[in-house]
Amino acid sequence: MYLANISRAFAKHEIDKRLFFKLGQCIRMLTEEDLLFLQENVKEGTIGGNGDYVDDFRGLGLMYEVDAGFAYSKKAFQLLKYALNYEGGMNIPEKFPERNVITTATEDEIKEMMGKIDEVDGRTKWGKF
Repeated sequence: MYLANISRAFAKHEIDKRLFFKLGQCIRMLTEEDLLFLQENVKEGTIGGNGDYVDDFRGLGLMYEVDAGFAYSKKAFQLLKYALNYEGGMNIPEKFPERNVITTATEDEIKEMMGKIDEVDGRTKWGKF
């Protein structure tokens, strides 16, 4: 049924070929229970991440991490609209919560932080051996 729904959406030019195959991959990789869970639970905003489904959904790009938990991605809403609830006529949100971005520190920033730690703790600075 889900593949038939995205096929109908593709035939009506509601989705392009790339999205058709991405949604098809999600349908193929998830269990029926996962798809039913998504159908009932995909919503806007931030949600807690205390379920086994989080890793599976993140791996397929259906969820991403935000500051206060997790949020469903645009792809999750597209899956809901075109595969899980095709005849339901829903809209995909325009705006999504901002992703939690992790950056790496530069070598200079690390040296600066280590210098501050040495000042606070009174430790001697590490030298080369």
